[in-house]
Amino acid sequence: MAIAKPSNPVLNTSHPFALSAVALLPLSEGTGQPAIIQGPHGGSAPTTTVWAGTPATWITNSEGAGLRFSLLTSGLLLGVNDINGTWFPTIGTVLLVRGKLDGTLPVERFFRADGGTVANIYLPYNDGVVYFDWGSTSAPNRLTKSGLTFSTSSIDKWVFTAGASGSAIWQNGAKEASQSTGISRTAGTYTPVVGYAAEAQDVNFFQVNDTVWDDATILAWFADPYAHLTTSAHRFLSVGGVG
Repeated sequence: MAIAKPSNPVLNTSHPFALSAVALLPLSEGTGQPAIIQGPHGGSAPTTTVWAGTPATWITNSEGAGLRFSLLTSGLLLGVNDINGTWFPTIGTVLLVRGKLDGTLPVERFFRADGGTVANIYLPYNDGVVYFDWGSTSAPNRLTKSGLTFSTSSIDKWVFTAGASGSAIWQNGAKEASQSTGISRTAGTYTPVVGYAAEAQDVNFFQVNDTVWDDATILAWFADPYAHLTTSAHRFLSVGGVG
């Protein structure tokens, strides 16, 4: 049985979902400024966030606390003015729990890390297509998927992977798009932004890992996405692997 997201999460660094974690946004505070949790691979990852434009609003939904991005001017900078600009990985796995609030408004770029170091997630763009850019906006570094359904009444879980074996887009336990050409991105000076031009959505969880998870680990995460936010021994899992 999947556990609920704890209100005061502590990262179980021995859990498979945490082993390659660089940074997490549990978004469990419910008030004030959300904090970043550094993972075992955190290195120089920041621990603070800064609002870009109008702050998002704290909400509670079926996944617990989260942030509602209702304006194109909302955004959450992971770090401060590029001070921690080289922490974001060159290959990796990105985890996201979020709900779309409006069936007509696009999300545009849910996530960006620009400055020649491209890492973008359009979820979806205004043409209804999901774009996942890693290292470039051209194929094979750009992976696209059209025809996906975005529920406005339930929460979706997403996984994006990019590395030596290619890239993939997962939604709610299904691999919706993939390509097999190895890709990476170049570390550089930039500030990653969650919720960049991300109108009409609730975000409950975001995590960046610096390895590419295998399918078994990804499927296990879909089944129990907050299993690593606890220190209870009986919650430890032995699933899949990362590499």
